[in-house]
Amino acid sequence: MQNPFSVDEKELTDLVEKYLAGLATDEERERLLLWYRQQADQPASWPATSAGEKQEVKNRMLRNIMEQITHQQPRKRRVYRSVAAAAALLLLGAGLAKLLFWPASTSQPVIYKVATAAGERKIIQLPDSTRVWLGPRSELQYTAAFGNDNRDVTLSGEGFFDVTAKTELPFVLHTGELATKVLGTEFNVEAYPGETQVKVTLLSGGVALTGPNGNSRLQPMQQALFNTDSGNVRQYDYPAASAMLKRREGNIEYKNVTVSEIVKDLEHMYGINVTLRGRSSTCLFYGRLKANETPEDFLEKLCLVLNMKLEENEGKFIISKGDCNK
Repeated sequence: MQNPFSVDEKELTDLVEKYLAGLATDEERERLLLWYRQQADQPASWPATSAGEKQEVKNRMLRNIMEQITHQQPRKRRVYRSVAAAAALLLLGAGLAKLLFWPASTSQPVIYKVATAAGERKIIQLPDSTRVWLGPRSELQYTAAFGNDNRDVTLSGEGFFDVTAKTELPFVLHTGELATKVLGTEFNVEAYPGETQVKVTLLSGGVALTGPNGNSRLQPMQQALFNTDSGNVRQYDYPAASAMLKRREGNIEYKNVTVSEIVKDLEHMYGINVTLRGRSSTCLFYGRLKANETPEDFLEKLCLVLNMKLEENEGKFIISKGDCNK
């Protein structure tokens, strides 16, 4: 086994990401905990993408260390040394909690943020065991009180939520002026900045939507569109809701979807710029964007199927010749 104290920055980053997502093996968790203990007497460098991730890692690791101390069984031949060691570790844990984990007193709540870059996806496990598949170019925020006083989160971009049921403390997702309240369910939300609508797709359970102009409730296999300009919500049956399970992994099915809608989707996820000329925007496409496929390769496939012309100029894409019938 590799020396647990010898961890380079890249490996440490990978371990932290697996730890946050709940995917780390027993050996990986142990290596991370050993590294953490090593940092007790020196400044620690936490390779996380945000202050929220750093704080979450620290809190989880401290809890695990303290649980190990609590359940530690002293060896018979060294009882007095084990007791002394346990006491010292308890003091160390208390000191670390005070020095490293307790934020300085402030009137502002501590906010945790997890973000993704263009084309990047992350799986996040929140303190209440709710799992979030965060889409590309998206950000999830929640406060340090999450799971205790509230289960409120804020989303910008796209996320698929598998919410842990907790009747006494509802889960509330905020996207601008729209609040989505759930007890335990699976649903997908698209709320990218600059768009005039928020899309909520429900797979199972039930969600209550609250906007400026009233409330509505979604049933499984339904979708709702919230217009950010008017404040109105429109809902309808959506038999293809189960496709969101593939979408959260990056495998996206387009079934007779207009090219203009597909292009907007690609721009959201990858931050690319695509210009549509002629009648290309209204052409319908049936196909799939695979998780390991680049947007360039997908656009080439789309244009080949629809007999269109694809050009690239200084990083910008142009689609033309959109008759769709030739």
